[in-house]
Amino acid sequence: MSVYFIEAIGAHRVKIGYADDPAKRLPQLQTGCPYDLQLLFSIPGDRDTERQYHDKYSHLRVSPSSEWFYFDAELKQLIDAAIMYDLHHPEKHEGLPVLRGILTNLTKCYFENADGITESRDAYLQIWCPECYRHHCHGWCLDDDYDVISHRAAHCDKESAYSQNGYFIGTVKRPGVHCHPPGKPIVRPIRRRRRAANI
Repeated sequence: MSVYFIEAIGAHRVKIGYADDPAKRLPQLQTGCPYDLQLLFSIPGDRDTERQYHDKYSHLRVSPSSEWFYFDAELKQLIDAAIMYDLHHPEKHEGLPVLRGILTNLTKCYFENADGITESRDAYLQIWCPECYRHHCHGWCLDDDYDVISHRAAHCDKESAYSQNGYFIGTVKRPGVHCHPPGKPIVRPIRRRRRAANI
């Protein structure tokens, strides 16, 4: 069992409930809901754990018997801390850690080739490393969505547990919670590719 926190985007409300599988509970709640819902995070727990959170945030209840709570600064602080915990205790993929970060330094590059002018959309992914206690930056393709992860060589010190096999990277599952959204893309001018000299 897990206790989950689900946000109604745009309504400034969060539902605190419990379920065997919060990911499966989400589409059930979405049915008939006028707002888009997203699962913020979940923790191991049961009805007693749920009740503890209900009691703690009872002053934020939308109505006396509701499981929906106003999404104010107090709840946001809890959720930010939970997401940072996830970053410091990374998920695993193929036995290696998955470090998630935020997109920075967005760029649009235009190239001229035999097919005409093409556009490349790239960025850097800034991740927090729980081994080095600092940020690492990796290149990232903006065409990849939040479900994509990819392997990278570690940018860690040699004594890091990640330095030998590297790690997987991906974007944070809920952008904008503890990070700044990417700014306006930097548009670079067209760069003409050099053509091989005719011999």
